[in-house]
Amino acid sequence: EDRRTAVAERDLSRNEVERLVHVERDHSLLVSSFEDAKTRLKTLEIKYKDAVHRHQVVHGALSKELEACQAERTSLTNAWEAQLDKLRRELGTTSAALQELRIRCSELTVERNQATTSYGEALQRIEQLEAALDDSEARIDNLTIQMVDYGAKESRLIKEKAKLREEMSRLKLQVQAGSTG
Repeated sequence: EDRRTAVAERDLSRNEVERLVHVERDHSLLVSSFEDAKTRLKTLEIKYKDAVHRHQVVHGALSKELEACQAERTSLTNAWEAQLDKLRRELGTTSAALQELRIRCSELTVERNQATTSYGEALQRIEQLEAALDDSEARIDNLTIQMVDYGAKESRLIKEKAKLREEMSRLKLQVQAGSTG
């Protein structure tokens, strides 16, 4: 039994030694892995610090660019609003002028219609006057003919009167010559 116990203890010791050898091997692997991990961690820390620094530089540049863009946007917005206000004022003025033109156009349309009516009435009056003129010219022509006839009659009458006077003068002379003679 002692022997068995001794063999069992020996087996246990061997197992413990193997385990310890294995643990030592694992420990040195772990230490090596730990050292590799520390080295990688330091490398990662350096990369992280470089990335943070690059990020800060980029962030600073982007912040400046953003400020410049915001300033330009504000400037453009102000210019656009001023232009928009100007266009609104011009639109108001143009709308008022357009309304005045519409009113004037309506007035001119009324005047044109009145002028068209007056023109039509004038044309009718002209036609009436032309007809009256034609009548007057015909009457003048008739009167001219009558005057010519009257002139001819008057001329005949004057000639006859002159003949009668001559004859009266001759008769007077005859009567005077006959009473003296």
